[in-house]
Amino acid sequence: MKIHYRIKNNAIEIVRCYGTDDRIVLPEEINGLPVVSAAPYAFSAHMDQQLLEQELVAGRLQLGRSMLVPEEDEVLTSHQRYQRLRQAQIPALCGEQLEELELPGSIVRVGRYCLYNCDHLRKLTFTGQLADWGTGVFTGCHHICEVVLTTDASGTSTLKDMLDEVHEALHVRWNDTS
Repeated sequence: MKIHYRIKNNAIEIVRCYGTDDRIVLPEEINGLPVVSAAPYAFSAHMDQQLLEQELVAGRLQLGRSMLVPEEDEVLTSHQRYQRLRQAQIPALCGEQLEELELPGSIVRVGRYCLYNCDHLRKLTFTGQLADWGTGVFTGCHHICEVVLTTDASGTSTLKDMLDEVHEALHVRWNDTS
């Protein structure tokens, strides 16, 4: 899996993921910086691709190293890496392709419409550290059926906020790490 991200305040915001799997497991950190948020529309097929490319060209986004041509990868810009992904026809992991999403414990914010129309999303894993679900995150997620939540001894979580957005029957597994 390859990840587009931006660095904000010495932390990582996930913008888009690429690969051929139907499952995303986001890392706790990238290049030593914590992954703290997912951008608006990050996993939605409705992200503006033109805007994404403009941000890459302008150097406001980074793309993790590629396995496509490892020996050349050190000298490629993020935009050149993105062009290689497109040439290799590696798809964005978004929309109907996404079936499972595992957010790391470092994530504290999920942007608005982040999962918009991810209709095949079935399973979501997150922790009590997640403090902010953006507006409409689960709009169009009609097949989500399983949530795995891990909390610390305080039991604090945004599960209620999430359940206010999801209208499907869910199986919730609550893991307490205390």
